[in-house]
Formats: sequence, C-alpha cells, structure tokens
Amino acid sequence: MKVCILSNFAIPHNNSSLNGNMPVMFPLRDELLCRMAKFVLRCISSDNSIVNFVGRHGVYFSRMHSPIGLNTQLCCERYSLSLYRFSCINRELIGCSVFRDLSNYRSTAGIIYELLLAKSGLGVISSLCVTDIDFIIDYLCVS
Repeated sequence: MKVCILSNFAIPHNNSSLNGNMPVMFPLRDELLCRMAKFVLRCISSDNSIVNFVGRHGVYFSRMHSPIGLNTQLCCERYSLSLYRFSCINRELIGCSVFRDLSNYRSTAGIIYELLLAKSGLGVISSLCVTDIDFIIDYLCVS
C-alpha cells in the first residue's frame, strides 16, 4: 500500500533516493553556528560599504564588544580555527567536527551505562566501590 501511495504522488519508493535529497541537520548549537558563520561571511563580503565595515570592524577590531565578533570568536574556538581562517567554515567542516564529537560521546555514554549497571547491581566492577562509581559518573556527566 505504501508503494501505491508513493507512486500516486510520483514519489520514488526507494529509500536511498529519498535519503540523498535530505539535508543533514546538526545539533542545534552547531546548526546555529553554521548559519551565523554564513551570515557573517555574507556581511564581510557585502557590496554595501556600511554592512561591510560593520561586519569587518565587529570581527577583527572590536570582537569582545560586538555580538558578531563574539559569535565569530566562539565559532572559531569551537572548530579550532584561527580568526583569519574563519572564511573556511562551511557545512563540511562543521559536519566533520560534529561526527568526530559524536564518537567521543558514544564512548562516554557506554562507560556511564556500565557504571550505572554496576551501581544498580546488574553489573560488576570489582575494583570500585559505590562512592567511586558515583564520583566517576558525576565527573563524566559534568565534564
């Protein structure tokens, strides 16, 4: 039935063809930084002299007193770029950073899961007492 409905609306029913057109969404913080970077780059390269001046001045000269400059600094720190390489930021660079971070989160989540199992008595970690497990869980969740 699903194939019939999709064919009535001329929508391909092959999942791989649908997935190819779907945009990749990043976590909210990274999506906002990506959009902000695109906006700032458009301001800096604008033909309008006022927009161009305000963008450049905010980014390069009064960074700590300008919302544009502060966001640019945050973006550069998040993706380990110098301010002068800010123009290199694009969706591919952000995607690499996001998916690299996700693998770190997965391993941390696995460790927390095993510690919670040990704490609840469903798993065993013989070398740690309950207070040690609590300390490690608190540390991993906060850091």
